[in-house]
Amino acid sequence: MEETTNKCTKIFFESIDTMVKNVFLLIGFLCVLTGCIKSVNNPTANPVVQAKVTTPTITIQATGGTGQIDSAGKALADSIVVKINEPGSSLNKFFVQILQNTLCNDDSTSERSILNNSKIAVKWRLSNKIGTQTLKFTVLDSTRKIIDSIKVTATVLPPSPGWHKASCIVPTNVAAACFAKLGTGRIIAGEPGNWYTQYSDDNGLTWHGLKTFYFGYYAWPIKAAVSTTNEVYFSTVLNGIFYSDDNGTTWKARSSGIPPLTANLHVFYLPNGKLISTTQGGGLYISTDKGISWATISPDAQINSQHEYVGTATNGDIYVTETNNNGTAIKKLDSVTLKLSSVGNLPAIRINAFFIDPTGAQYVGGYNSVTKTSEIYRLINNGTTWANVFSLAAPSSNNTIYNISRQGDNNYYFVLGSDGPSTYYKTADFISYKKMSTTLYSGVEYVVAANGYFLVNYGASNVMYYVP
Repeated sequence: MEETTNKCTKIFFESIDTMVKNVFLLIGFLCVLTGCIKSVNNPTANPVVQAKVTTPTITIQATGGTGQIDSAGKALADSIVVKINEPGSSLNKFFVQILQNTLCNDDSTSERSILNNSKIAVKWRLSNKIGTQTLKFTVLDSTRKIIDSIKVTATVLPPSPGWHKASCIVPTNVAAACFAKLGTGRIIAGEPGNWYTQYSDDNGLTWHGLKTFYFGYYAWPIKAAVSTTNEVYFSTVLNGIFYSDDNGTTWKARSSGIPPLTANLHVFYLPNGKLISTTQGGGLYISTDKGISWATISPDAQINSQHEYVGTATNGDIYVTETNNNGTAIKKLDSVTLKLSSVGNLPAIRINAFFIDPTGAQYVGGYNSVTKTSEIYRLINNGTTWANVFSLAAPSSNNTIYNISRQGDNNYYFVLGSDGPSTYYKTADFISYKKMSTTLYSGVEYVVAANGYFLVNYGASNVMYYVP
């Protein structure tokens, strides 16, 4: 029995020992579980926690000038106004880049600095694109990182009838010296002084600088000529003749045979492919090899006398004007002997324009001091009689005829200069005439673009164009 009692006692204590172990295991598990929960709920208990980064909010908005409508090439009436705001920013100065597809002289991006919570205003001149145009504003921080942008649009209409200022041309108060129109439709405008020569591929509406027309100095072109194969020649003040055979992309000096530092006046391409160059000092030169070399017909005498080419007769004889202290005379250059002779039997007017049309008909224009009229005469009866084809009463000799020409639309044009506005006329037959405008106060050089726009060199705006 004692053996049985001892056995039961042993079993009892073994059971107690097992229960105690299980209790302690349970307590340990609960402690571990409680510690994990506290660790999860207490961020400070976890040593690897990343701080949250807050990016400041930039706001750029257009507050004025949106939704405008105007014609191509015009400056919108209202400036585009944008405002920038960054609440709570440590930065106070930003940069706003303004991007516009203006096609103007490769200068379509400008930049302004702006303070937080302030505005900038931009005057927007529309380019030649009809429809919707876009002006983009991009905000940069002090590290030049882009942080926001906004776009503003305008609706662009075709130019309305009447006069318009060309877009993107050089600054005002200078006038384009001459125009050259190529068969491709491109128009090149020779610019005076220290301005780059310009070109337009959209009928004179917008312009670009020809920066290759530069040889350590500005050549100052004064007259242009274009060959039947679109080669361009410029005569310049004191810098000779320049030539381009790639639409004005590159230029070469071509003045061999013309004295250096000569005040070249005009260069003209003749129907037979020859070139004529005239100078301020009465010089007359001819080239048969595209201007590579020049032969002297009349030397430059550096006196108050000058020649200007005006046309070629059907037999090849060349006509020029000769201006000196005695007024203006007409000279004929024999196509065979290259000798100059005077042309007589001219109308009794002070001649300021002389023109020979493709049929060989000759025209002179000027001012009649006796009748006080501006007049144009045409030579008829096999070259024996001058008939008056245009006459307009004029108060003074400043009201005279300039620059008679035939343009690519097969109409004839001329300018009636005056003490006030210049007036531009066109005619198909020298019988009926259309007066185009009297709104400009200068401008004798002109050209008719491929689409019919009439471009004129206007001192206050450099180039103006007239939409019929």
